[in-house]
Amino acid sequence: MKKALATILALVMALGVTTMVWAEEPRVALSTLAAAENGTYDDNSTHVAYTYDDTKKCASSKDGTPNKWSWVKTVTITGINFGDLTDSSDDMQRLHKVILNDRRADTSDQFKDSIEVKFVNCTFNQTSAHLQVYKIMPCYVTKFTFEKCVFNQQATGQYAVTLNVSETAFDNRAISYVFDGCTINSTGRGINIIPGTETQAIGNAKPTVVISGNTFDLPKTEASNMAIQIAGNWDGANLTAAGSEMITISNNAITAYAAIRVHSSMSGNQTDSVKYLVKFANNDLANVVTPVVADGNSDKVAEITSTFSELIVQTPETPPRYYYHPTTDTKADETKGSPKTFDAGVGIYAVTAVLSVTGMAWVGKKRH
Repeated sequence: MKKALATILALVMALGVTTMVWAEEPRVALSTLAAAENGTYDDNSTHVAYTYDDTKKCASSKDGTPNKWSWVKTVTITGINFGDLTDSSDDMQRLHKVILNDRRADTSDQFKDSIEVKFVNCTFNQTSAHLQVYKIMPCYVTKFTFEKCVFNQQATGQYAVTLNVSETAFDNRAISYVFDGCTINSTGRGINIIPGTETQAIGNAKPTVVISGNTFDLPKTEASNMAIQIAGNWDGANLTAAGSEMITISNNAITAYAAIRVHSSMSGNQTDSVKYLVKFANNDLANVVTPVVADGNSDKVAEITSTFSELIVQTPETPPRYYYHPTTDTKADETKGSPKTFDAGVGIYAVTAVLSVTGMAWVGKKRH
């Protein structure tokens, strides 16, 4: 019995040390990722991980030998504190290189729709313009995933993020997005969802957008302070009640004037497709002034606003999922990540409770 107690005590001490060791790795600037002599970033395994498609061969920018390198299939970028990501910013140019890992395509169509990019525990800091995600890597990326990331937008009249779900310059190719457990801090607007790039029409693309388990922190001053805006023409999707929605908005905690704004450009929708565009479920709307607001006063926008209003306040059919969100400050000057979901303190408490009960049983046995 003494050996058992000693083992449990050692476990308690180990968990105490783990509390300190499991502190989140600090987020680092993208510029700290160094390319190897051959131009690749594989050595930065703490922050970048790749998989490759061996059926697609190419040259690299530094080594022009044809068909020497396998094309990138997936990229996971972890723990980066990004500066402004705009068309000409330094971080945008660096990010292009990191995603392609120095691979080179000889034509724009050579590897179209071939890469998936995932960001984990990253911070995106926009100061003057919105983050237009598809521009991170046009043509090649078919899906962007953001997991436990923080988006800080300091410009009052800008969206934190814009999601173009089809790229009209490349045959209306679909671009899908996932936001899971993220925090959106904005002094103005949240996420803007529009159907195209050069035109605001979906065409025949079939992307999906999932915005689930996120926290939105926006002002509640005016109708432009919306967590999510939906814009454009979705007739080309030909959605019906028998199919699946393209956009899922669920389990989000929203502080804003409105959870959803229907943009005036949705007045051009002529079919019922838009009625089946969005699925709402289990969103916390306690801190919004109004769930859905209309931009403009056209009859079609009013009709869509009414439809979304009915959907967003329906009683959920399934229990909500609960997500862990950081309690520490996650503003632009913060470089630390959110805590891990495992709480070592809880673990220590549980083991201590077991130790207490075991000790009592052993003492009782000795008395008898």
